[in-house]
Amino acid sequence: MVQQLEGSFGAQQFGQIMQTLLAISFRSAGFEVIKNSVGVPDLQAFHPGESDGFAIEAKTGKMSVSLSKRDLDGVRSTGRIPVVAAFFVSDPKPRWWLVDANAMRAATYRRHEIESKPKVDVGFDLADQFSRVLASNIQIAMEGPGPLSRLLGG
Repeated sequence: MVQQLEGSFGAQQFGQIMQTLLAISFRSAGFEVIKNSVGVPDLQAFHPGESDGFAIEAKTGKMSVSLSKRDLDGVRSTGRIPVVAAFFVSDPKPRWWLVDANAMRAATYRRHEIESKPKVDVGFDLADQFSRVLASNIQIAMEGPGPLSRLLGG
């Protein structure tokens, strides 16, 4: 399904769709989600009434993802746990890699480099949750970022 989406949209729209599906995955796991469509971080996910949570910069790519200083500064400045979420379409078992943004620097990373960074535990099985969200929303996702974004309420 991910390859189907990736083949139907350009890189930017595909990234927006994946980011929204990631946000829906957090929301369906009981998190409050703030999606920032123009700045950084891309997402903030937290439990209602709690001050902590996660500031997430989501990146998608075929073989690599690039992080800018702005991306990293954005997730580090929120007071939440700074996370880089990377999704490699070429991965034999595509999934989101959630890594500690404090262990990253502005650079381009291949999957094996992301794989070796410290992981962030978000308290639920994101791979499983994302798979369910993708399967149940694939038709809407195929309509593009706008209709999918409306599911999230934004």
